[in-house]
Amino acid sequence: LGGAFLGGLILNLMPCVFPILSLKALALAKAGGDDHEARSEAIGYSIGAIGVIMALGAILLVVRSSGSALGWAFQLQDIRVVALLLLLVTAIALNMAGLFELPSLSVTGQAKPGLAGSIGTGALAAFIATPCTGPFMAGALGAALLLPAPAAMAIFFGLGLGLSLPFLVLGFWKRSRSWLPRPGAWMIKLRQMLSLP
Repeated sequence: LGGAFLGGLILNLMPCVFPILSLKALALAKAGGDDHEARSEAIGYSIGAIGVIMALGAILLVVRSSGSALGWAFQLQDIRVVALLLLLVTAIALNMAGLFELPSLSVTGQAKPGLAGSIGTGALAAFIATPCTGPFMAGALGAALLLPAPAAMAIFFGLGLGLSLPFLVLGFWKRSRSWLPRPGAWMIKLRQMLSLP
């Protein structure tokens, strides 16, 4: 469980997740000090991230119990899923580069994503993070595939919690939001740079 939690934390630094987490942090910085909105964003992101990882884990356990030899990130073995994610990640990169504005990932303050947007962002971050494995995740995921279902699901929960922890901290610990730089024109430049990874 500890390895899964640490692995989830490390996933936040991966090129597929870090830009999404950064955009959400920038949205919080743009929103200012609204505690209710920050908590709502953090809860939504966590629900999406933990929910998707646990759903994928449950599907994996059910399919493996039927005799199939699937591994973690099994959904990325389907060319249709890969093509859909390629289109989605390309759209997000173009959005971050400034070609158009997606309301759920906006840092301009023109649209408020709300709880549904935060859940979607957390779900997307978790879904595209599944092929990334860190030094702590390999052992945890291996154990999850051998343990009884409740223990395995606890490991998947730990992975999702680790992935969502940085944003939970930003949402619930007001002082951590004061460490975020003040909003300004630099946010647009940073967003454009983050479109590359």
